[in-house]
Amino acid sequence: MNTKRKEILAVYEQGPEAVVTLVTTLYDIIAEQQRIIELQAVRITELEERVKKLEEQLKKNSRNSSKPPSTDVFINEKPKTKSRRKKSGKKPGGQKDHPGTTLRMVDVPDEVIIHKVHKCSNCERSLEDFEQQIKNFLIESPVINCDETGMRIEGKRQWLHVASTNKMTCYCPHQKRGSEAMNAMGILPNFNGTVVHDFWKSYYKYDCDHSICNAHLLRELTSVSENDDQLWSKAMNILLIDVKKSVDQIREMSGCMKPERIKEFEDWYGQIIHIGIEENPQLQAKSKKRGRTKQTTAKNLLDRFIGYKNDILRFMHDLKVPFENNLAERDVRMMKVQQKISGTFRSMQGALIFSRVRSYISTVKKNQVPVMDAIRNAIAGMPFIPTIV
Repeated sequence: MNTKRKEILAVYEQGPEAVVTLVTTLYDIIAEQQRIIELQAVRITELEERVKKLEEQLKKNSRNSSKPPSTDVFINEKPKTKSRRKKSGKKPGGQKDHPGTTLRMVDVPDEVIIHKVHKCSNCERSLEDFEQQIKNFLIESPVINCDETGMRIEGKRQWLHVASTNKMTCYCPHQKRGSEAMNAMGILPNFNGTVVHDFWKSYYKYDCDHSICNAHLLRELTSVSENDDQLWSKAMNILLIDVKKSVDQIREMSGCMKPERIKEFEDWYGQIIHIGIEENPQLQAKSKKRGRTKQTTAKNLLDRFIGYKNDILRFMHDLKVPFENNLAERDVRMMKVQQKISGTFRSMQGALIFSRVRSYISTVKKNQVPVMDAIRNAIAGMPFIPTIV
């Protein structure tokens, strides 16, 4: 302290110019340090956001997101069991010179049985007619469920699309996920009813009514509640469940919801949206970069509830519309099992044929028709066609 004081006094004795030079130098040092502090503050904010996103990813599971239960590796993870057997030092599997018991082919078999195929072309044609008839029925249906999932064909990631009701199923493999594939499927371009989906934006290119899967929304609301601790997401979660309970009770009595009850739920919905806007104010642009300012996950979800209120609550106004899109997801499940077993289709033609056969079997099972009898009828050129009531 004394040394600094002596240095300052020495400068003071040198005259005003020396003092001005010293103060100017100090101002420059302070300005540079302030600039470094501001840069560090920006960097700290960026790193905090990055850490938050990474923590959110770790917290995601099948309960609060669309991830399957098989990915819940951080929930109640059990320790791996350890074997008490001592290592032998040998390689796993059959050892060298092991005789084995494999059934080998012989040059001269005892018996040869030839299975001739007689009905393949007729069967394929009959299922083509069945598929077109199912598409026509789906186009005329008041409500259909649609979904899409990844499928490997010729070693590449492609897409399987499904459109279904509780009586019919139609699958369509395609290279694309969006409207190009939906147009090729030939259902949505001519559909005028209500399509239930998971908020994939390509569905909104079609001029029909839309209903968003609320099961997905509930998981996203749970994620926002857990990661951001927001009141509006918790309240909206309760509201959707209460509306579903009321709708289920009305369905059991074959009635319809009273207008005053609908208004009560919609007013509650509006109040929750108001709370959400207060918790998620509009962000101001921090730079001159073109495009929209990046928003938080909570704000994006809130905007969806603001902009798509009618599609979210459509199941309350129209009791034929389901609360969620589980029907289409259940229809996709068996196709995913096939992919786990085979891994990939070797050709698009093979994927198309398999999808057509699975469409037939799924439709048959939904109508409580014996599958083997339906297959025999299809081979005979008389496939099962559901009756539309």
